[in-house]
Amino acid sequence: AAAAAAATAAAAAAAAARKRAEEEEESLRLQQDAERRKEEEEAAAQRLREEQEAQRLREEQEAQRRRQEQEAQRLKEEQEIHQRRKEEEMRLQLEREQAEEEEPARLAEEQQQCKKAMEDDEEEENGWEDNDWNNA
Repeated sequence: AAAAAAATAAAAAAAAARKRAEEEEESLRLQQDAERRKEEEEAAAQRLREEQEAQRLREEQEAQRRRQEQEAQRLKEEQEIHQRRKEEEMRLQLEREQAEEEEPARLAEEQQQCKKAMEDDEEEENGWEDNDWNNA
């Protein structure tokens, strides 16, 4: 009977040891699962941060590209305005120079026309006077 009690106690102890081993195994498995999930979550969070940073950099580069395009367009427009002003100034200067060159000839022509008109008036007056003498 003592042997049977000892065998039963040994069997109970073995069962308890197996149960403890299974519980420790399960605990270890649960702990490893928790650690693996934690690592996966950290890796996912890291990937998300990296994706967000990459997106931020792409947006920043796009904004920089747009600013550069706008600045280039602004400079181009300023250059076009400057060029048009320069061309207009050159055209006006050329007109002034031509007018200055033509002015003496124009004045001489006007003087010639005045002189001719005065001569014509004088001849007409002389013609009337001659006519008056002839009539008298």
